[in-house]
Amino acid sequence: MKVSIIGTSNSVIKNGYTQALREKFEVNNLSSGRNPIFFHIKQLLNNAESLMSSDIIIIDHYVNDINFYCNHYQKKNRINNYFHHINNYYKLLSMLGTPIINVMFPIRFLKPGDKNHMRIKRISKRYGHNVIDLNETRIEKTHYKDAVHIKPQKSFIFGEYLSEYIVKHYSKSQPQNAHHAPSERSSILDSLKNSPYMVLSADKVKSQSDNVSLENFTNSLISLGYLDGTSTASGVKYALPEAFENSELLSIGYINLAEKPHGISINDKHGKSHRYTLNGKLYYHESFDDPIEIKDLVHIKTHADTSDGQFSNLMGRQSMGPPVLPANIVELLVHNPAMTMEEQEAPAEDIPTAMDMEALRQRWLISKPTSRAFTLSTFSSLKSKVKNNRESADVLRETACMFEEIGDLTTANAIMKQAALLKPNAPVITKKLQEYRSLLNADAKTA
Repeated sequence: MKVSIIGTSNSVIKNGYTQALREKFEVNNLSSGRNPIFFHIKQLLNNAESLMSSDIIIIDHYVNDINFYCNHYQKKNRINNYFHHINNYYKLLSMLGTPIINVMFPIRFLKPGDKNHMRIKRISKRYGHNVIDLNETRIEKTHYKDAVHIKPQKSFIFGEYLSEYIVKHYSKSQPQNAHHAPSERSSILDSLKNSPYMVLSADKVKSQSDNVSLENFTNSLISLGYLDGTSTASGVKYALPEAFENSELLSIGYINLAEKPHGISINDKHGKSHRYTLNGKLYYHESFDDPIEIKDLVHIKTHADTSDGQFSNLMGRQSMGPPVLPANIVELLVHNPAMTMEEQEAPAEDIPTAMDMEALRQRWLISKPTSRAFTLSTFSSLKSKVKNNRESADVLRETACMFEEIGDLTTANAIMKQAALLKPNAPVITKKLQEYRSLLNADAKTA
């Protein structure tokens, strides 16, 4: 079976649930961390054919929406506008004709009955998608890595359980890629092209501008093309197709090859320049604070200083100071508010039996990942963590942390105690021993 995933950081975490899925299925992971709903729309439009050939599509988007974007747009009185795009995303998903599993990863401080959380669940169910809400497991606080991510070993265990669930409820007799006849696939692709969204990619901009440089970046997670920021410093323009005249720019994809602030400005239809500093390293797809209205041209300029005026941090992300490098643009998401989408009916077939959340909770409490690959992958990173000339206590500390990651707290605690004998006052070692003591005591009480 082929499983495609459009997700956020929970879907790219090392040794997480996606690795467990790979042991049973062909996995096409289209995920990236820290992104708004616009990234997911962009990924769907860019990868529609691949998604249609999948047996299942797993989506994971709500954590970022609940934890960041909904709050931002609530303050701007634009929350309904943001939910309009969430609703459209589910419409686009339904057009693909492929079963959808919406995995809602737990949020540690999510308030019961949070209205935005419940609203997303209702939208998903309205379109006939299977919702797996992991908040319903009553997850232990010790299973969290931070407020919005569960620990890799718990994520992996979920992936093992999800694999069993998929095999039981989604195995089909028809061969892979047989979901749509060629004429039907063509019709769906045409419908997607007529949606109110257009991905303005770097290569499209390049097609109208001979003077800009198109570069490529590839690593183990992504492969993308981008406009070299130094080649767009004097400005670049893209003439929009007629269907997208009088539209708005919702978001921008960019890649920072250095962890330094990168500058960009975009002119709106009134000639006003919107200047932003783009932060973070490598690829991000970020929402504009407010949509930028455009007429028939997208006019972009990149900046390596503030000589053209003041710059604001896009979406108020962490400030790294004024821009010192020109931005490298990957894509922009264009939206025409005048274009509407037809309502999509929920599929006729029933949603499979809901996942047993109590059974998953028990696995999290008593199980360890069963995969040898999980253990090998975890310990393979030990060499990179232990640098040359490190003391024995440091080696023991990192080894203990590896055992912690695979769920063997007893061994982790024993090794960390040896590290403490060598470095009795090391704050990290002391803190870890306190954590292990607390976790082992909690396990003893539940045994």
